[in-house]
Amino acid sequence: MFRSDMTSTQLAPWGKADTKEGVRHHLAHHCMDVAACFEAMTALPVIKARLDAAAGRRLCPIVMARLAVLCFLHDAGKLSPGFQGKGWPDLTWPVQRGGHVLEGAGIFIRGPLEPVGTELMMDLLASWGESTEALLLASISHHGRPFQRPDSWKNPWPPVKTAQGIYDPLQSAREIGAMLQRWFPLAWPAGGEDLPDRPAFQHFYAGLVALADWIGSDRRLFPFVDALDPAYAARARHVAADAMGRIGLDVQGLQPLVSGRTGFTHLTGFDLPRPAQAAAARIDGDERLVILEAETGSGKTEAALWRFIRLFERGAVDSLYFALPTRAAAVQLHRRVQKALDRVFGAAAPEAVLAVPGYMRSGTATGMALPDWRVRWDDEQDADEGRLLARWAAESGRRYLAAMVAVGTVDQAMMAALKVKHAHLRGAALARSLLVIDEVHASDAYMTGIQTRLLDHHLERGGHALLMSATLGAVARSQWLKRRLPDLDQAVEAPYPAVWRNTIQAPEAVPADGRPKRVSISLMPGMEAAAVAAEALAAARAGARVLVIRNTVDAAVDCWTAIRDAQDADRGAEDQEAPDQETPDLLMQLAGGPALHHGRFAAEDRVLLDQAVEAALSPMTAARVA
Repeated sequence: MFRSDMTSTQLAPWGKADTKEGVRHHLAHHCMDVAACFEAMTALPVIKARLDAAAGRRLCPIVMARLAVLCFLHDAGKLSPGFQGKGWPDLTWPVQRGGHVLEGAGIFIRGPLEPVGTELMMDLLASWGESTEALLLASISHHGRPFQRPDSWKNPWPPVKTAQGIYDPLQSAREIGAMLQRWFPLAWPAGGEDLPDRPAFQHFYAGLVALADWIGSDRRLFPFVDALDPAYAARARHVAADAMGRIGLDVQGLQPLVSGRTGFTHLTGFDLPRPAQAAAARIDGDERLVILEAETGSGKTEAALWRFIRLFERGAVDSLYFALPTRAAAVQLHRRVQKALDRVFGAAAPEAVLAVPGYMRSGTATGMALPDWRVRWDDEQDADEGRLLARWAAESGRRYLAAMVAVGTVDQAMMAALKVKHAHLRGAALARSLLVIDEVHASDAYMTGIQTRLLDHHLERGGHALLMSATLGAVARSQWLKRRLPDLDQAVEAPYPAVWRNTIQAPEAVPADGRPKRVSISLMPGMEAAAVAAEALAAARAGARVLVIRNTVDAAVDCWTAIRDAQDADRGAEDQEAPDQETPDLLMQLAGGPALHHGRFAAEDRVLLDQAVEAALSPMTAARVA
């Protein structure tokens, strides 16, 4: 704490603060932490390849250094006196508290804040190409939403005088500008290539900066240092490079472990693959979009895992996101995926993250969210610090796609293609992955449109994707593969099972595996609640397990209510006829009564409902309506 008689003391700008503990992290240090994380991420081969693909050219070291400078400036708006007052609650601060996002953009426009921008090398930044401003705004938008740069900034930032000292934003900018030149020497020589100007690159860059900010803001990795240290950059870069491996972004140390262990037996424990699995394994690693069509039970899940391990071994992908249409399917598959990872990687196996809202699960460990972004894991007494930090991606739904392996619902990936908060972060994290979308035939036109947009972005960045279906129609397949819709005769003649690739027109027919299976389909004229109730109850009484799916919560409630009322009416009549016989309740049971599952329940209740659905539909359960 500054002494009250030191009225000339310059208060250092802070970038991170813990007001409870009264400690702060110098703004230049935090900005360097984030820039160092950006440098370390983009030095990883797969992420650098995706960045080059988004740019349309191989980015040279000078351009990469300049991109790191713009990343450093992501929090320049924290120089605002209004923002700085938030970190000094014990001082009388004569300026209204404010934010730092629009303020950061205001620094780099001509107006009252121009002197601050000048100290932050604004004139040199402008010489890096016409896209510099857009990329700078992308960096400043790191909190998850883009914004428009203000046309003008009317209010200057005068020094703030307090009893403990003076905060002068211009002097602080001057000190940070000096560090910029010192810490990024490669960025400043005149000339060189202009920064990339593709909109797709700007979106990808925004996501990488946001991801770097999440990592660089983790106090477990970057402890607070309040006094400006001119030598701090070397420390930040060392910590950032180490952090990439600790949280699971740098997987280069794991790749040698799978050498010689990518065979089907290592992955599954079985001797021979099924025909669909063997066909998927024959696909060249350069194929970036593959569609596998085969019936349920043909082993598509293991085919996807096998492709991932082979792509991972050759360094084509760093991670896997396995997207499923339902929470229950994701929970079940997560366990299978973890067992496969254990077989291939042995004791060093990464923990698969369960990317389902309401859960916090990494491998077999379960976490509980605590205040101040902390997490308590149920095995933390036995787990070392390294294993706990490796669960970084599991600690927040926004980080799910940054995991090396994650199994979750398809909406977690789809949010990377929607105009929602943190979409850029999700898309950037996903770029390193083999994106597997299972049951793509289950998507309606709306979801298919979003997934198509997601896939387009993913492939434009050089990503890999595998789509799997038991009953994919020609319309959806043509949309995925960007091909002309076949006529009816051509669609009927298409082989099934089959493997489709985006670089080869003709599909590869897959031999049947010799296990006959019969499926019958009957259509109802409508989905009115009363009609569904009658159909569901009749099937359950006949011994079937019935799953009723509606696409809105209100429709699900109406349908469940109709089933419950119809069953109660029938049971009342049966009780009158045979009062000594107890009629079983055919609805899914939870906590001693009938239960309905939908997305508006609390997270803890959704976990219990997931378990109830799984139990109701398991092979050992009697007839139920879920």
